[in-house]
Amino acid sequence: MTFSLVARDMETGAYGTVVCASSPAVVSRYIHLRVGVRVVASQNVTNPALGTSVPDRLNSSETSQQALQEALAAESYLDFRQISVVVSA
Repeated sequence: MTFSLVARDMETGAYGTVVCASSPAVVSRYIHLRVGVRVVASQNVTNPALGTSVPDRLNSSETSQQALQEALAAESYLDFRQISVVVSA
């Protein structure tokens, strides 16, 4: 079982994240940060490619929901994915 949290400090704009997982080394594949204040967190059976494809789609002016849906549309193991996207306003 995996638990994770992504938070943003509204005063400083800094992000923080924590993860607790039964999967060894999940933290090395879990968090993806992008300049422009975007965070993609994927856990369980991770796909590190989502950490780049979602922010790339966000750079093309898509909403976070659209970017995530498009990135996940090509996923082979969608039932195993647990992913969140945080974008500052």
